[in-house]
Amino acid sequence: MKSFFDEYSKMTRAVNAITKKPLSKIDALTKTAITSQSFVDAVNVVKGINYKFAEAVVALSKIVNPYIIKAAETLSVYEKAYRAVIKDQYEYKLSIQNKWRNLEEELKGKNRYFPKSELLTIFEILAKEAKCYLKKGTVLYRARKISEQELPKDVINLLKYVLETMDKLEQDNQVRINKDIITFIEEMTSEEWKQNYLQSGDLQNLLFWGYEVESSDAPKNNTSHGRANPPGISYLYTASDVNTAISEIQPTIEQLISIAKITTSKRFNIFDFSFPGAYKNAPIMKKHMGEIKEQFNLSSFWELEIFFNTISDFFSKPTLGNTEYYYTTQYLSELLKNMGFDGIKYKSSLKKKGANIVLFDTSKDENGNPMNYQIQGSSLYRVENVRITSKIVLPKKIK
Repeated sequence: MKSFFDEYSKMTRAVNAITKKPLSKIDALTKTAITSQSFVDAVNVVKGINYKFAEAVVALSKIVNPYIIKAAETLSVYEKAYRAVIKDQYEYKLSIQNKWRNLEEELKGKNRYFPKSELLTIFEILAKEAKCYLKKGTVLYRARKISEQELPKDVINLLKYVLETMDKLEQDNQVRINKDIITFIEEMTSEEWKQNYLQSGDLQNLLFWGYEVESSDAPKNNTSHGRANPPGISYLYTASDVNTAISEIQPTIEQLISIAKITTSKRFNIFDFSFPGAYKNAPIMKKHMGEIKEQFNLSSFWELEIFFNTISDFFSKPTLGNTEYYYTTQYLSELLKNMGFDGIKYKSSLKKKGANIVLFDTSKDENGNPMNYQIQGSSLYRVENVRITSKIVLPKKIK
């Protein structure tokens, strides 16, 4: 059977005979067109070489047309297969969404502690093999809104001293300083800040500029619902970066935020609600795809990704104050804790590419310090803006 490039050589000879041009002259021009299996491109090429156009079209068509037909037939088969896969994926996602909603309704009004759910059956099978490590020494961030009155005593005294300095400057220069204290500090040189404030107030080694250790930690007696915790149980809610941590508490412009810097004291095995993050350190991912499908009872490998993406969307969904939405996320969190996971990781719904990490065990030692993590310090942030980007989707613009 002749190869494609055998036919290509035959075509170039035919074109050369018509145009009386050397083979090398047209080779570069025609090769791209022919290998792309596009008759239109081939015609455009020969149009630019200045020969009898009608004869060139006939010569080209004899060679190229069979490939165009074959390519079209192949594309048609691929397109049908692709559409079938897309349809299957859409229907599978709908089925997972329905299973989540059914579990939600069961937990709300039928069976709070021992639900019988198809979603849980699938979830437990997949979670059993999940493994994602949070390394010892990983830095996490916890944000809390804070008022000036809640600042540490040393920081309050420092701010008072800064205000006194501002008043003195106004009196000495007979000019009003039209800026608030935070802006005044921001515009100050590093050397001035160090000499006139840090050193004079002996604050060089101050670690907590926002909340102190206890208020930066998980609350002792938590009486409110959380995404992962029911009332009465305290978990440590953190984020992977500062901006995600701030976004999660939904602040207003110019609000002061205390950001605690927390480092893990051991390696944590967390359940990641993303794919392939859930199996980042899982031995099962070293197996052949067919073995994984069989073990997870999957009809297709893409079901794994769709399942995780779907429940991740539900888990991260903003509740808008309706704590009933937490029943399912709390149940899954407790289930994972009982399966031996140290915490969970899920995407932020408020910060693109941001992630939230919840640690289950907030135990303290005999001195009241967290046993599994260290609160290194806290910094004071002020929200400059709350950025939103959007685009209209309906009614659709007509050009």
